[in-house]
Amino acid sequence: MLRDARRSVETAQAAVGEARTAEATTKEALRGKAATLQAAKDRLTDARALASDADLADRLSTARTTVREAIAAQVRAEEELEAKDPGSARLRLTNAEALVQRLEDEGRTAEEERTRLRTLLEKGGADDLQPQRDEAANLEAELRRRHEELEQRSAAAVLLYDAFRRHRDTAKLAYVAPYREQIEVLARLVFGQDVRIDVDPADLSIVSRTLGGRTIPFESLSTGTKEQLAVLARLACAILVNPNGDDADAGVPVILDDALGNTDPARLRALAPAFSDAATRTQVIALASNPDRYGSVGNATVLRIVGDL
Repeated sequence: MLRDARRSVETAQAAVGEARTAEATTKEALRGKAATLQAAKDRLTDARALASDADLADRLSTARTTVREAIAAQVRAEEELEAKDPGSARLRLTNAEALVQRLEDEGRTAEEERTRLRTLLEKGGADDLQPQRDEAANLEAELRRRHEELEQRSAAAVLLYDAFRRHRDTAKLAYVAPYREQIEVLARLVFGQDVRIDVDPADLSIVSRTLGGRTIPFESLSTGTKEQLAVLARLACAILVNPNGDDADAGVPVILDDALGNTDPARLRALAPAFSDAATRTQVIALASNPDRYGSVGNATVLRIVGDL
């Protein structure tokens, strides 16, 4: 037991020694902290001598306000930058830079070409180019003279054409009305007294037929009516060439080759007076495979052609 007690005493003495060492270390650390604290207090006292806590609080508040305003300004600047489409601006800048580079390259190429041409001109100047220049000048004068002649001939041709066209239009207007009236005179024999025929003044073609107050374009008429009006138009032309009927041989001959094949017998009989009237002013020759087609024409001379064709 004594041994155990001694061991305990030794252990306690060791613990006391460690505690004393720790105490000494702690006291030394406290003295260092106290010195640091005192230095901090001295600096604080010096700083407060320069600026009070109220001043520092005001400065801190001002600084915070400045920071907030700077952040807001930065946000606005970023928004404005985004609104101005920086991506497009970069693309335009890249294109502008490429354009400048291309123009510089083209400028260098043009300068090289100018130098080459100047060299050629200087070399050509050493030769006698006067004969070639005189020949070119003579050729230019000749070509200019020919051009002026062509211009004069062209102007004369245009003047002549305009005169001919003007007289043609005047003449056409002079016989369009008689031509239409003559067609209507013949058409009354076929379609009745209230028929009206419209004619295109440009080419004298039949535009429409009006019957019973109903106007039908020529292209919409039946095939038979179209061929009847076509025959009447040819007869009207022949009658107008020799309107007085002084000499039937003086008119323009009208030759009909197997016409009116789509015309019914009643209309063929109605057409007979038109053929008779035209025959008194010009020669009308009608060839037909059916001899009865023109059988109602009173003053017709019938010749039968028999034999192989």
